[in-house]
Amino acid sequence: MSSLVLISGPNDAGPGEREQMMQRAQRELSRRSVDEITRIDVPAKGVATGDEPGTGSLRGAVDGVVPALQSGSLFGGTTGVLIVDAQWLLKAEAEVIAELVETLEGGQVVAVFVAAGAV
Repeated sequence: MSSLVLISGPNDAGPGEREQMMQRAQRELSRRSVDEITRIDVPAKGVATGDEPGTGSLRGAVDGVVPALQSGSLFGGTTGVLIVDAQWLLKAEAEVIAELVETLEGGQVVAVFVAAGAV
């Protein structure tokens, strides 16, 4: 089973469609027996988030994805990373995440991207 899942919906997804996308994401994580989930909510492009500046090319709201993708469960289970509103990732953020996703192996970490529109 793949360690990478994309749940996509329409560009103009309303609350009901977004809820369906989130339910699908939860089902995918459950199917993969994920023990622990780290949720990353990607802020819209150009929106001030009020959080600390990120590290390197990642905004503060997104930089938690790095340790989440790099570390599996300490107890041998499967961890999950749920990236919500992935369509708002900046190019540099997407590149960093793509490099990390390429290293996923053995199913210890599952990355689920939820996007309204193109990623």
